[in-house]
Amino acid sequence: MASTFESNLRMRPKTIAWFERLYVVSVALGYALMFREWRDRVEAYGDWQLFVFMLVISLMMPVTLALLVSRRRSRVALALLVLITWSMGTVMLAVAYASGFGSGTEVAALQAVAMAATLLPFTPSARAWLKTPRTRRVGPETLGRTFE
Repeated sequence: MASTFESNLRMRPKTIAWFERLYVVSVALGYALMFREWRDRVEAYGDWQLFVFMLVISLMMPVTLALLVSRRRSRVALALLVLITWSMGTVMLAVAYASGFGSGTEVAALQAVAMAATLLPFTPSARAWLKTPRTRRVGPETLGRTFE
């Protein structure tokens, strides 16, 4: 019989759930703000196809990493997400500070929320959950059945 502590490690801790919610919402609201200034951004890039490509890539990467952390317990994805979020967040906050928190303040605030969200997987309950292996392992027999 599994102890209460072991059974709790199978479920996602609240901090991981909040990390996922906060991070995805901050990214989604950031893109909503970018679409508000669609024409200015397209003119800055010069070509709307390039702008859309950059948006898709920059949206897919952080959201995919966040989901890998919160759903698949990937510590590599967590390290990459923290690196990307904190490097971009530092730049965004520095630009907002240099402009006197005029233009880009909303995006900088959302980036600060994303930065705060990346701290949640480092709480003790989240770290214990990240360290435990997933219960459903895929063995060689599953792979063999897939390609039969």
